[in-house]
Amino acid sequence: MWSMKMIAIPVLLLTSFAAAQSAADKKHSKQEAKAQTFTGTVEWEYKTLAWDCDVPNCDHFALYDDATKTNYEIDDARAALPFEGKRAKLTGVLDAKTHTIHLRSIESAQ
Repeated sequence: MWSMKMIAIPVLLLTSFAAAQSAADKKHSKQEAKAQTFTGTVEWEYKTLAWDCDVPNCDHFALYDDATKTNYEIDDARAALPFEGKRAKLTGVLDAKTHTIHLRSIESAQ
């Protein structure tokens, strides 16, 4: 009545799901360990690729760290918008390859 094919497919899917979940858990724990705090001025950036916009007028923001003279892209434009032109303290995970901060929190800097 039951063939090996009928049993093998659900087991294979379950094994694939467990492996994907394990990889996601490892990635999440690595990100938590690498959260950093950055302080600088939030600046608006013009980006030519309009297809990735999720806010009006295709707003993209960066944090300019004047201590290191480095720009970091902020991945959450909606959260950064109220801080445009102001000093802010950001907490997030830095993607060193793209210089992007995956934002966890943002607040005014004193």
